[in-house]
Amino acid sequence: MDEFLLVLDGLVLAAEALLDEHDERPAQQRLVAVLETFAEMGDAYGPRVSEFLISLDEAKVEALAKKYARRGYLDHVHSMIGEAAFLRLHVAVSRDVDLVAAAAYKGVDALMPYALAMEDLAGLLSEDEISEFMDFNPAGGFMIELIMSLLDALEVSVTKVSLPEHMKELQRVRQDSVTAQDLIQLTAELRVRIAGQSRDLLQQVSSVLDRKLRGAKDALAFSADSVSQAANSLVEFIDRMLRSVYTEAEVMEWLSANYTDVKGLIYQDRDTQRTRPTKRGQALCMVHGSQSVQEESPIHMLAATSLNVTRRRLQKLKHADAGTVEEREAVEACLLAIEGFVQVGCRMAWAALPDEALAHLRRRIDPPTAS
Repeated sequence: MDEFLLVLDGLVLAAEALLDEHDERPAQQRLVAVLETFAEMGDAYGPRVSEFLISLDEAKVEALAKKYARRGYLDHVHSMIGEAAFLRLHVAVSRDVDLVAAAAYKGVDALMPYALAMEDLAGLLSEDEISEFMDFNPAGGFMIELIMSLLDALEVSVTKVSLPEHMKELQRVRQDSVTAQDLIQLTAELRVRIAGQSRDLLQQVSSVLDRKLRGAKDALAFSADSVSQAANSLVEFIDRMLRSVYTEAEVMEWLSANYTDVKGLIYQDRDTQRTRPTKRGQALCMVHGSQSVQEESPIHMLAATSLNVTRRRLQKLKHADAGTVEEREAVEACLLAIEGFVQVGCRMAWAALPDEALAHLRRRIDPPTAS
């Protein structure tokens, strides 16, 4: 029981730190400060807490939840400690639930741009292409619906165990978050967020790549030959990004060590008779940061496959001159897929890379910026 309460106490303090609007420190520093406050307690209880967490499995978690959720147990506590004490306990629990639920709500809400980006990545792929590495198709609103379902489930759970008048942080976070009341508006708001986050990342790692992507958007907005110019800029963006990160020899070595069973990652060059990596293979190496892979990743495969298919479509659009609405919509879909690649394949995937590997990758992409 002591271990369980310590874990809950840690969650509440971490949530409180993350939600503090007056604390200007990065989230990582706030969490480190929370851990430091537990240092002395960790020395005494750390091994027991670790053993408790490791021993938890689905059956034990379910049994624990049933024990404290069943009506009889709450009635027993109520009668044992009295009305006044039980109310104070319920208020205290509600406030703690408020903090944890608000932090969870904020975390799930932060996943929305990644969910929509995955939909954009999958939007250009066929069912057969998706089924090669994923058991479900993220396109067609599936990911956003999944996120909204998680938020709904969180609210239902909170309602069952808390007093509504003490759910102030959750109410504040919900007011600042997007909602599904207008799915079109929600998608538009998320696309603005994705574009901004992708642009921020590109500005950090490569001024050249940032200019290429900005040039494609400017061409769509201002050029008389907008589709062709935008397609050319986007192809140049993809090629420069893949070419500047790793050499073909480095990609081939990485693929032979990590993705030996996946088709479409290498090909035989007819002119040189050499085995070379495809754009898909190059992209896969890039999103993994050339790190060793213990298990093939469907999300990384989605990002690499989408970039490859997007480039093929753009090659056709480079020669588009009819000026039709269909051509413009096609190149705009490719732009969304590329921003989705930056969001998922770079921003999200690179977040898991070791600091040294990420620094090395950024130096490769744009040495002046990295230095």
